[in-house]
Amino acid sequence: MTDLPALAVDRLPAHAADGPPPRFLLLYGSARPGSFSHLLAEEVARLLRHLGGETRLFDPATLPPPGSPPGDAATAELHAAALWSDAQFWCSPENYGTVSAVLKHQLDSCPPVVEGRPLFGGKPLATAQVCGAGPSFNTTMALAAIGRWLGMFVTPSLVCVPQVQTQFEGGRLKASPFYDQLVDLAEELFKVTVALRAGRGALLDRYSKRA
Repeated sequence: MTDLPALAVDRLPAHAADGPPPRFLLLYGSARPGSFSHLLAEEVARLLRHLGGETRLFDPATLPPPGSPPGDAATAELHAAALWSDAQFWCSPENYGTVSAVLKHQLDSCPPVVEGRPLFGGKPLATAQVCGAGPSFNTTMALAAIGRWLGMFVTPSLVCVPQVQTQFEGGRLKASPFYDQLVDLAEELFKVTVALRAGRGALLDRYSKRA
């Protein structure tokens, strides 16, 4: 498969899912064209589509700055994409030991509930980070903490691609143990999404919320 040159396709067949294809929203943490967090999110999107899912990547550069009046088209698009999704993938560069302001702004632009429907609650989440220096999991752990606070089911696996400037060639993540870990994460997210999708309504039905 030319779209996945680093993948041993015979080791990652498409998964048969009951019902429509699972839907994934991917957020990345840099508005810079060609950023490594964007490229990594695109790699995950390709893997999820190979497995049988549908994907949307949101462009953070379209969002207005913090403090802008509500009601802009880009924020409405982000809300619609979050509502559309069955699961999500978040990837950020590590900035001063934590999540980038660009990714945090995307999350801050989303209320937990829109028109009575949760944007995040009950949905699986996978997280990853890119680092210019050595490995660190500060950002993935921070993203996981946000996801848990929002009531999401965070995958056990977390991915960090260190010295990321050496790991890409021609805009694609090279074959390496880091690529293999990313494949594992995408497959894990896909399987968890399929397993939880049918029971998501029951998971959100809680004693404290019933009249």
